[in-house]
Parts: sequence; C-alpha cells; structure tokens
Amino acid sequence: MAAEIVAKFKAALGYLKLRIEELTGDMSIPKSEIAETHIIVATPEKWDVVTRKTDGMMDRVNCLIIDEIHLLNDERGIVLECLVARAIITGMKNQKPIRIVGLSATLPNYQDVAEFIGADKEGTIYFDSSYRPTPLKCGFYGIKETSNTKRANNIMNDIIFTNLKRMLRMGKQCIIFAHKRAETYSTALEMIDIIKEKSGDAHLFDCDDSWKIKKEVDKSSNQ
Repeated sequence: MAAEIVAKFKAALGYLKLRIEELTGDMSIPKSEIAETHIIVATPEKWDVVTRKTDGMMDRVNCLIIDEIHLLNDERGIVLECLVARAIITGMKNQKPIRIVGLSATLPNYQDVAEFIGADKEGTIYFDSSYRPTPLKCGFYGIKETSNTKRANNIMNDIIFTNLKRMLRMGKQCIIFAHKRAETYSTALEMIDIIKEKSGDAHLFDCDDSWKIKKEVDKSSNQ
C-alpha cells in the first residue's frame, strides 16, 4: 500500500518537483537523503523505529498524517500513541507545533480521537451520508432463528438472493461481503446452488455473452 501511495503522489505532484519516498520494512532511505525528501510514506512501526534511533528526525516534520487512525483500538495502537506523543513533545520542545491529521472511514468516537491528537472544533470534520454524491440506503434484516444454525443460514441466503435478483434486474452490479475468507467461498457455492434450483432466474446470472467476465474468471486460481 505504501508503494502504491508513493506512485500516486509522484504522478499527481510530479510537476511540483517534490521528492516522495517510501520508508517501510522493505524500503529504506539513507539518513543523508531524508533531509532532501519532502514527503515520506511510512508504516507506523518503521517511522517509530526511525524517530527513536535517529536524533532530530521529528524536528524536520511539519505535518504528520495518520491514515486509518481507528487502529488506535488495535494491537498497533500503542505505536500510533507513541508517534502522536513524540510529535506533540517535539513541537513543544521546538516551539513549533507539528500539525497532526487523523483519517478514518470507521470512527464513531471521532471527537475523542480529535481531542487526543489536539484537533480543535473547527479542525474536526465528520462526513455523514449527506456528502455522498450518490444517496446511500441502508436496510437491516433480523433473523430470529437461533437454535438451528443451518436454517438461519438458509434464511440469510434467501434474503441475499432476493436482493441479488432485484439489483440484477435493475442492471446493477452487486457485491456480497462475508466475515471470513472461507465464508466468501462457501457463500458463492450456496448462491450457485440456489440459482440452479430457481432455474427461472438463471438468465440473470448468465455470463456466457460477456467475453470480459469469462476472461477474468479464467485467470482465477479459485475453483
């Protein structure tokens, strides 16, 4: 991901003649070159090690952007806490605050995190669904069957299939998210079985006329 971001930034900011480098477990930058680098894209762990071992490294930073800052509530959270604390202490020491920007798409308690990184009210921005260019509709289905797991699974698959048909009849694509990789495979097989049973709807899932889809499927190593 770091390499991908570096490539995107180089393409978008190349006309500004900015130097952008990756700093991860796979890629290192000589100390002499770091001072000449405008933007460093690093993993939290690598940046933590570098700023611990190299004197004055944080002194060069004007802005620290932490993507996926909700990982504070994860195993890697302690590393992010150290980076934020180090940035704040460095700013106080140099009498030149380092701007800290936290980004997340899944952060219900964003106000707590904003306080933690020192963002004021004007600098704390929450984007709700009104910012979406396409309206988002949410629906929730409650399955009360708890004693029979197989029956509950069948009910869930029927709900998925019903919505699947509705979207395909509208000429839309549909993505089904599963909790685990194994469930992704098993759900696909279950959908195929349902399609075979309900032969009247099979035409909605016919991909024989799509050369592009067949080409992509042939590339897959998954049975």
